[in-house]
Amino acid sequence: MHFSRHLDLASGAAKRTQYQPAGRGRTWGNKGFALIEITAGFTLTIVVALMTLTGTLQALSARRWTVMQVMTDAYMTQETALGNRYTFDDLLSSNSPWPTWPDYAQSTVSLGKTSTSSAVSATVRRYRESKTPSSNLTGLEVYSLTSILSYQVGDKTYTKTRHTVRSR
Repeated sequence: MHFSRHLDLASGAAKRTQYQPAGRGRTWGNKGFALIEITAGFTLTIVVALMTLTGTLQALSARRWTVMQVMTDAYMTQETALGNRYTFDDLLSSNSPWPTWPDYAQSTVSLGKTSTSSAVSATVRRYRESKTPSSNLTGLEVYSLTSILSYQVGDKTYTKTRHTVRSR
């Protein structure tokens, strides 16, 4: 508190009075502004945190998609290699992994594990079709081995297909 001395003209006595310098005191209006500033700062912090969280979730979602693409592509590469490895006698036998279309062989396969150690499985369907031309003057036999992989990411189902053409 600040005090000053004033001379009372009526009595001639010095009088001490209290004064407050301009701009130093708090009034009820200033306290209300502080509450508004705190609320605005807190709201801004929450907005920034939510934007960061959204960005992080989008990055993780894209990462999950990429991991699934790599796993399914690797499996389909194995299917292509398997189709090239079999001899024609094995491919055309009754217990071939690729039966003649419209029949098909279906099985559930394991693609691997994700970073969260959850197993990823898919369904593979295989069949073969003769692509030998009807006017085959050369005696060439041509077959298309088809592998169809169906897998799920979240609540959506996706399909990948590979065709391996074999001839003799």
